[in-house]
Parts: sequence; C-alpha cells; structure tokens
Amino acid sequence: MGDELLAADLVVPSPFDPRVSPAVSTAVAAAARADGVARR
Repeated sequence: MGDELLAADLVVPSPFDPRVSPAVSTAVAAAARADGVARR
C-alpha cells in the first residue's frame, strides 16, 4: 500500500480490501518466524 492511500480519516483499512488479508498473514508469519514460534 503506497503513501497515496494514507489519509487522516483512513487509519484502519477496510476488511473488504483484498490487499489486507495477504499483507496481515505475511506479517504475522514473519513475526512468528522471527520470534521462533513458527512450526514451519
């Protein structure tokens, strides 16, 4: 998501935005690997 999508009234993205789920799942998986709690 680029800077052009940032706005004071758009702090949390819509759950219906198709870019949200892949971005969140990728970030969660990376954090789990970094913390050593990922099983794979």
